[in-house]
Amino acid sequence: MNRANFTCGPFASSSADAQNFTYSLYYSHLFQESLDAQIKMRDELNTAIAGGADKETIDSKQKQIDYLESLFNLSMTITIDDELH
Repeated sequence: MNRANFTCGPFASSSADAQNFTYSLYYSHLFQESLDAQIKMRDELNTAIAGGADKETIDSKQKQIDYLESLFNLSMTITIDDELH
């Protein structure tokens, strides 16, 4: 059902609330996936360091972690900005 169907009347606020809840639920899922990926990459980095991996492997894993953290920070900035408006 299109959100535009309930732009006024007794169901308008319920429709908006349901959509906001759905967005929040999906965002929470993506947030958890992002955290899980970061934890996994940190574990892989620690394993590589403990295993005596070469410098290129360690640097590559660190770059992947930095990339994930940058994406996470960008996502948080956009989300906070959206909430303020």
